[in-house]
Amino acid sequence: MEGLTRENANSTVQSVFILALLEIFSFVVLIVVMKRNCGMQALYQLAFVLEAQTVLIQDKLTTWALVTMAFRVVHFERPFRVSPQSVLFDGPFRLLSSSSDKTKERAEVLLDEADLKESFVKGSGKGGQKINKVRNCVLLTHLPTGLQVQCQKTRSLDGNRRAARKLLLQKLDDHVNGSLSKRSQKIERLRRKKASRRAKSKQKYAKTDEAADAEEQEESSEEDEEDEGDEEDDDELIDFAEHRFKAKKK
Repeated sequence: MEGLTRENANSTVQSVFILALLEIFSFVVLIVVMKRNCGMQALYQLAFVLEAQTVLIQDKLTTWALVTMAFRVVHFERPFRVSPQSVLFDGPFRLLSSSSDKTKERAEVLLDEADLKESFVKGSGKGGQKINKVRNCVLLTHLPTGLQVQCQKTRSLDGNRRAARKLLLQKLDDHVNGSLSKRSQKIERLRRKKASRRAKSKQKYAKTDEAADAEEQEESSEEDEEDEGDEEDDDELIDFAEHRFKAKKK
């Protein structure tokens, strides 16, 4: 660990990139050989070379991953997460990701009364003296985040206090969880339901139009058959020699 330096790590990275370029070149050669319809013996030899290079590259990638992990732990004191799949298949650039890029989960949000600053002010708007001259409007502030809400939904002071805490909790949930908050998830569910209803409506109208077109085609085909039958009857009544209609037999 003491002999590990940045120069050694850079040389290892360069060797890995060179081997990767060789592998790409080998695959290009393989494609050219296959397009030119060379003999099977040449293909077998090229496949053997590619297999040997692939094993060598995998060994180099594993070594480079271990060297980089040790280098980061010693010099930067940062955690490093390496899996065999990322070493062998994802490429060297994926190895630079730290263990912090995990799937974000929703955090539970709670209100602590010690973190709240509550004040009462006069209300405004409709309602007369009961609203405009009484301090029943609640102004609630969350001290750690600085979020603030104002509630004047009812004439009751206790009702406004409860409603203000509910609004502040919702606002704090949006602030902490973002798109994972309850309000955002509810909006997303409503959006999906609306899109689903719209798609079903389009399918319904499309089926209705198809049924109407099918009925029109059936009616037109029946009319064509009736016209053909009438033409045949007219042919029986026409004397083509004298170009006049025959008298219908009663």
